Amino acid sequence: MPHLEIKHFPKDFTEPQQRRLAADLTALIVDHFATYPGAVSIALHPVEPQDWPDLVVQAEIAGHAHRLIKSPEYRTTREEAPVMPDNLGPRLKVGVVVPSTNTSAQPELEALRPHQVTNHTGRMVIGDDAMVDEPGFDHVMHSIRSSTHPAIRSVVSCNPDCVIVGVSPESYWEGPDSHARVLASMREAAGGLPVIMSPDAINAALGAYGARRIGVITPYLPVGDDSVSRFFKDSGYQVVGIQGLGMPSPAQISHVTDAQLREAVLAVDGPEVEAIVQVGTNVPMMQLAAAAEAWLGKPVLSNNVVLYWHALRQAGIRDRIHGHGSLLAEH
Repeated sequence: MPHLEIKHFPKDFTEPQQRRLAADLTALIVDHFATYPGAVSIALHPVEPQDWPDLVVQAEIAGHAHRLIKSPEYRTTREEAPVMPDNLGPRLKVGVVVPSTNTSAQPELEALRPHQVTNHTGRMVIGDDAMVDEPGFDHVMHSIRSSTHPAIRSVVSCNPDCVIVGVSPESYWEGPDSHARVLASMREAAGGLPVIMSPDAINAALGAYGARRIGVITPYLPVGDDSVSRFFKDSGYQVVGIQGLGMPSPAQISHVTDAQLREAVLAVDGPEVEAIVQVGTNVPMMQLAAAAEAWLGKPVLSNNVVLYWHALRQAGIRDRIHGHGSLLAEH
């Protein structure tokens, strides 16, 4: 008679989200324990972040390694913890890694910082190469691959609590199966720190709204749009519409105008669309996405806001931040 209790930081699940979570977990337990759904019970046990070290780490994890089938990737012993917190960022230090051509992510993420949270940015050194066809896109991805790990290692030296990797074309280009491999390599480069990437953050944000039918905005030409659309479809979403901004190189992505972004939002919207997702961290979409929610009446998720929201919530920072869309204000 399997009983599953999940201890977690407080999260406001809606009833549909609870039912979906219960159904997904029940199916897994039935499969792995060779039982039937009526034998399964599941409980959620929220634990405040300040109580987590005592009620979970010490009581459930430390000293019980023989019972764990999945160990956490954060520190679990008091001896490993720093004696003093960072003076300016005692609540959270966020490492951020973006391409050297990206001029949008850093100012947008800075605008989202709660009190006593600091951001520390490293750069992947790449050229502003054309990505108008598949060979060009491949060349940009090769530059990103070769420069990402050194950039991560450079920012990890300031001892952040997590690392946002603000680029994901490889995951979109090669599909969901490759994303797990890419994420694992990033975590290794970060010395085991939590790594936040766009596919996981977007999936979590869409889950918060219970949205499955989406419109997607990309910074790319069709060569990149097709890969992004395929990634979302392979991840179980219905892509109702997709619109590329047609930016021909990494640096020029930040040159897109508010008028172009507004046209893209309208192009992918429709009555059947439950949420609009913008990918690409060099797209300066944060403010327009928040405004678009007001006149569309549905979630409009900009890449940088989603990444930072996921980093904060994963770290137990639950501040409601207003003025940048419903995700940070309500979830």
